Amino acid sequence: MGNWKVVTSFIYPHEASLAKAKLESEGITVILRDEKIVETYSAYSQAVGGIKVLVSKNDFTKAIHILIESGFIYTNRATTNSFILKFNELTSKLPIIGKSSYELRVLVTLTLLISSILVPILIFYSV
Repeated sequence: MGNWKVVTSFIYPHEASLAKAKLESEGITVILRDEKIVETYSAYSQAVGGIKVLVSKNDFTKAIHILIESGFIYTNRATTNSFILKFNELTSKLPIIGKSSYELRVLVTLTLLISSILVPILIFYSV
């Protein structure tokens, strides 16, 4: 199994079968792991991590693109933005909020930025 890599996983057998058929129609060899256990005991699907779709390491990138284009894998467009990736990288190193969620880091950063602009303006005009 060293030459195979998990592309994605599915909870339901029919989803995995459709993804496998799509990849095979594009010339990619596919192995479905844990398919039989989920078909036999559907309640175990979450416990075993769903049905894994495996492809060879050489076809991994191509398979990802095919599954994204076909709608089997959904991507968050925000995570592909270079500014957001750089912001995430820089703020994750901050001592107090670095381990917090991305949304909290954005909120704290915006609050500090707005405060650093508004406080001097308010002080200047109150004098």
